[in-house]
Amino acid sequence: MNITKKYLQHLCKKYTLSINGTKQSLADRLCGLRGVYLSNTERKAILPLCSNNKNKKILKKMLDENYRQKMPKK
Repeated sequence: MNITKKYLQHLCKKYTLSINGTKQSLADRLCGLRGVYLSNTERKAILPLCSNNKNKKILKKMLDENYRQKMPKK
């Protein structure tokens, strides 16, 4: 899947994160701050863009376990 910056910005808006930066920085931000809330489809999309190996391992583990938390209500 060829992920676009616009899609990453959409995900950042969805999970209330800053939408500024490169594709890699957006993916790292999503992975590090909101990884537990991402769907498996979203995780698979951003996994190749993550620069941090620790975040990649965590995302892969969440994918294997099909783990997801619900966003807290405001």
